[in-house]
Amino acid sequence: MDSMTKIISFSFIISGIIVLIAGIIMVQTGFATFETTAEPRVGLYIGGIFTIVGGVFLTVGGIIYLNFDG
Repeated sequence: MDSMTKIISFSFIISGIIVLIAGIIMVQTGFATFETTAEPRVGLYIGGIFTIVGGVFLTVGGIIYLNFDG
């Protein structure tokens, strides 16, 4: 496995973890704005759930790509 493959897979894993944390924060707070007067919206919860799923897929894909000897 060359160094470029490791760089790509680690970037998948790191960005997947960042996306996962962003999705968790979206679901926990319900806010995606810095305004204090904004109301939580149902779309943000749905978007946060999809963001969590995308982060999980990105992280798992990076781990599989790291362990794949093709």
